[in-house]
Amino acid sequence: MIKRIALMTFLAFLFSVGATTVSAQWKDLGSKSVKQGVEQDTWHLNSFKGQYRKVKFTVNHGKVKIHRLEIKYRSGETERVSINKVINPGGSTRVIDLRGNDRYLDVVDIWYEAVKSPKGGDSPTVTLWGFK
Repeated sequence: MIKRIALMTFLAFLFSVGATTVSAQWKDLGSKSVKQGVEQDTWHLNSFKGQYRKVKFTVNHGKVKIHRLEIKYRSGETERVSINKVINPGGSTRVIDLRGNDRYLDVVDIWYEAVKSPKGGDSPTVTLWGFK
């Protein structure tokens, strides 16, 4: 009987640790296609997607130069982040730690441009990721 209680307690512990680990992961918040020339795009998140501690962008299908971004929180506060880096396909920006306690994202604006490839090909895609 004691072994059975110990086993059940241990299993309950494992499931609770597993649930915490799964909830603390990167979430896809949406993707945008990048055109030639400098452009600005917006992700409207309306804070219903939750509170995030970190964000990053990944790039696929071509190189993208990311100039800067502005993160607007539900509270009305705006955070400006300078990137100024070319991201290769399959790569990502640095992880951006979000400041403050009220980290409910409302809008994320990005200024970027596709880096012309001599081979042509598909338009690059940029994906915004959030870490809870």
